[in-house]
This record gives sequence, C-alpha cells and structure tokens, in this order.
Amino acid sequence: MNLLPCLPIVRQTSVLAVSCGLLISSIHAATVLGPGHADLRYNVNASGDWSVLVHHDGSGSVPASDHPVGTDTLFYLGSALAPSGSRLSRPSGTTWDFLGVPAGSDIWVISQSQSATPNTVWLGLNTEETSTSSLLAWDPAHTSVGSGKWLELRLRDVTYTGSGTNNQFALWVSGSFGTPNVWMDTSDGIATNGSDDVFYMAPGQHSHMNWAFTSEGIYDLTFDARTLLADGTFSISDPFTLRFGVNATEAVPEPGKSLLALFGLCLAFMRRRR
Repeated sequence: MNLLPCLPIVRQTSVLAVSCGLLISSIHAATVLGPGHADLRYNVNASGDWSVLVHHDGSGSVPASDHPVGTDTLFYLGSALAPSGSRLSRPSGTTWDFLGVPAGSDIWVISQSQSATPNTVWLGLNTEETSTSSLLAWDPAHTSVGSGKWLELRLRDVTYTGSGTNNQFALWVSGSFGTPNVWMDTSDGIATNGSDDVFYMAPGQHSHMNWAFTSEGIYDLTFDARTLLADGTFSISDPFTLRFGVNATEAVPEPGKSLLALFGLCLAFMRRRR
C-alpha cells in the first residue's frame, strides 16, 4: 500500500504540492519488523508499574533492538519480505470456524512454530522480567487455566485499513494433533470482560502462538494487561496497540471531509489567480 498521491492539477501545482506535502508528512512509514524472532514484552514491578515493548532479534530486516509499542512499529506478513511465508488456506472442519472465513479461504498466519512459516516475523509473548514474588495467585475463571500467578493480556479493539470485506483476527495455540486452543477471535465480536479474548501467562515465561488475519491490509490490535500484585490490588496497564501489515506497510486513510475541503480551498485559490 502506498501513500496517498497528490492529484494531478495542471496549474498552480506549487500550491497543491505544499498542501499535499503537509498531508503526507503526517502519515509516516513504520519501522518494519520482517523475518526473525520478536517478542512482545509486557512486565510489571511490585509497585504496579508496567513496561511494554517489542524486541526483535535482528535476523530479519532491522538490527537487534527494542522498539516502542504502537503504530510506529509494524509486524509484516507478505510477499515482499516473506516470499514463501505466511499465506495459508483455512483448513476444513468446524473446528476452524473461529477464523471467520470459509474453508479454503486465504489466511495470513504468524505461526507458533518458526519452521512452519520461516520467512515471516516469529512473534511471541514474554513476561521474563516480572518477578513471581511481586504477584499473588488468583483464579481468572478461564477454561484453560486455574488459580495461579497470572498476567492477563486482553484484546480491547481491532481496527482495519484496507480493501478487504471480512477482516478477522484470531490467536490460538496448537495442541495435540494440531487441535487449536483458541484464546482470541473477532468473528464473534470482542468481549469486554470475562474469559473470552484473553491470554494468560505466568511471570518469568516466554511463549509463542499463532496470530491469524483474513485480509490484506493494516490491522491495529489494542490490548491491555492485568495482574494481581503482592499487596492484594489488581494492576492494569494503559492500553497499547500493535500494528500488523498483511502485504502492506503503511495505512492509507480514505479521503474524508477535511481532505475534500483542502482540495476545495486549493481549487478556489487557483480560480482567483487566473
């Protein structure tokens, strides 16, 4: 996906160039994390202060380093950086209906196994910097976990930019014989509380899972994290957003009223100068 182009105008192009330049400068390219190992690190200290960042090991397109979490950093799934990577077909069977598309449809997956999609980013979750002694055990009432010291990652929102018409996200862990243990999926909406659309990790852990998307375009996934501190109070992080690009590295907004007004002003100026 490319940046929004300036419309060709024969006369007074300098005015439009300046106006379009101001518009484009507000839409900047993200740091693209391509093939190689990456972790979303979300950790909390005994005082309830959260640290959330992304680390990439540098075997892909960028040096090994930490990156801020947000739309300035993009996990890329696609043909340019991942020539034989993440595009798969949805398996048959009702087990896979949580993906929200019919069997045989294209899906793009960051696999929990690096060997399954070796040419795309391999994204995991990491709580290794959270001390067990900082937390108390609690029971999140989830079918897959019991009482324990947990850091809860909850999906809060998904926004999509692109030309797709069925734009779903899902996160699951493959169990025995490939059976999916589904943690998050948007095909039935996003739960605001309870045991849906969450993932649980113990402190001091590192894990990988499957991240799936059903259309080409840009997905912004917003999460927050929660845990029970040793003092008996729950601590919740500020919301944070991860950006994923499926054969896309930049979001191109649809022209809105402000853009139309901008071109209207430019045209009015040109008429006055004739």
